[in-house]
Amino acid sequence: MRFIPSNYKDIMASSPNPQPEPIMEHIPLEDMEGEMVISQCKSIVQKANEILGKMKPETEMEECVQSKINLTEDYIGCVLDYLKNTPGSKE
Repeated sequence: MRFIPSNYKDIMASSPNPQPEPIMEHIPLEDMEGEMVISQCKSIVQKANEILGKMKPETEMEECVQSKINLTEDYIGCVLDYLKNTPGSKE
């Protein structure tokens, strides 16, 4: 990120063309997808570990919570299957 002086607004207001330039360089979304996925996967793992830490074999859960866990497992499995079957994906 570039350094923006504290008087940026004053400088831009006094310029002949007071169109502010973007504060951050434009980063195409597709360039950030890998970072986003890595961050989200780390978050999923952390939360799953917390859930596992609270579970015992005899733990009872409401049906709606069980359903969310089943859906989550299915979604994660679908993503993994997609990655395994996509040419050029990281092995």
